[in-house]
Amino acid sequence: MADGTRDLSPALPGTPGRRPGRVFPRVGSHWIVMALALAALLVEVAGRAFGLHTPVLYEATDYGYRVAPNQEIHRFGHSIRYNAMGLRNDTAPALPAPGVTRILCLGDSVTNGGAVTSQQDTITAKLEALLRRRMRQPEVLNASAPGWAIANEAGWLRTVGTLGSSYVVLIISTHDLFQDPAPSSTVDSHPSFPSTRPVLALQEVLNRYLLPRFAPSIVQQDPGAAGVAATSEAAARNRQLVTAIADKVENDGSRLVVVFLEQAGDNDGDLPTLAAKRRMFALLGERRVPVVTLGSEVERLGREAMFADEVHPTPAGNQVIAEEIDRKLRSLAADGPTSSPRGVARE
Repeated sequence: MADGTRDLSPALPGTPGRRPGRVFPRVGSHWIVMALALAALLVEVAGRAFGLHTPVLYEATDYGYRVAPNQEIHRFGHSIRYNAMGLRNDTAPALPAPGVTRILCLGDSVTNGGAVTSQQDTITAKLEALLRRRMRQPEVLNASAPGWAIANEAGWLRTVGTLGSSYVVLIISTHDLFQDPAPSSTVDSHPSFPSTRPVLALQEVLNRYLLPRFAPSIVQQDPGAAGVAATSEAAARNRQLVTAIADKVENDGSRLVVVFLEQAGDNDGDLPTLAAKRRMFALLGERRVPVVTLGSEVERLGREAMFADEVHPTPAGNQVIAEEIDRKLRSLAADGPTSSPRGVARE
């Protein structure tokens, strides 16, 4: 300065001849690492709270895959249990005890309920609760897996049998008329069908939820969610499989009941779909297989109240389906007893 003293005022940014001061303090790389580690830890803790470290496990079979036996997990606030036979049930013997009336329900994710449905809210649990009001010892088994097609269900039935059931209830939806078999390669190829549990919940968050959303091309398509081509050839193959199921059930001394769930838009003039439904119903009529449909209930209650999406019922929808099955079983019982299932002593 003119008087020889130094100017001690802070330098202003952009002022010629002066060094600009630092506006923000420099953040060390170790702080960034610590912040990322803390975020990962929080995701891991939250994921474990939702059960993301304990997915339902699957195993490959010669008919595709099945849910691995002996699992009891809690996921998204829902209880999920599979017994020693891989059925979504508590412990059940291979054959029913004397005096027990067993009903076997066979299907895909609709019957299974998935991780978004608690055990007591599945169709089979609700049906058993209804049957207990009028039967002394009913038992309803749930043989199902997400993504199964009629071919997988027929393969399971061929391998395992009807387990001494008086009735076998096959639950199918419109897309099942055309769906190809879900292959065994689905296990461990699709993140929703693991054979082992991840070490970290963070692994499942990444592999099951983030990759399919942001990099779908590197993830195998879920067999139950894949679009199906409505061809007459596929429909003919699935009618043959239903015939094989009917033969197996009849040979085991049980009675087949089919529950058919129409998907949204079924009656919008899609000629291949309408033709496939007509031929399937004609086949069931020729075989004298009782059919349960929900058209009147859907019209009365509204589809939004009964279905979470185009295919999967809500817990309220499961209750309606169970009531309709119960009503059909009551009418069949009034017509006369079924033949005795093989290997079961009836009282």
